[in-house]
Amino acid sequence: MYSLFSNVKSDREFSATTGLSKGEFYELVYQFEEVEAQQKAERLATGGRKEVLTDGAERLFFLLYYMKDYPSFDVLGLSFGIDATTAERYVVELLPILAKTLRKL
Repeated sequence: MYSLFSNVKSDREFSATTGLSKGEFYELVYQFEEVEAQQKAERLATGGRKEVLTDGAERLFFLLYYMKDYPSFDVLGLSFGIDATTAERYVVELLPILAKTLRKL
């Protein structure tokens, strides 16, 4: 499966897609994953859907890319190998986690 995240390597590319340097991004990933794990632990285990964006770094990149470039959900989905509905669901789920992460910092 194609994902824009797997092709972004340099500081310039990270900055162009997320607004953060590669170092800043990975510093934020640690905190983001910690808050995300707390959120998941608070929810009841209901089975749920299979995750397409499989790790915290990719989910954070996905959200920061969306916030910086503001593509339509169709284009966002194409960039990460998912459909528009799934892209929208991820944005709705991840925005509060990022907000909580930033408040924590």
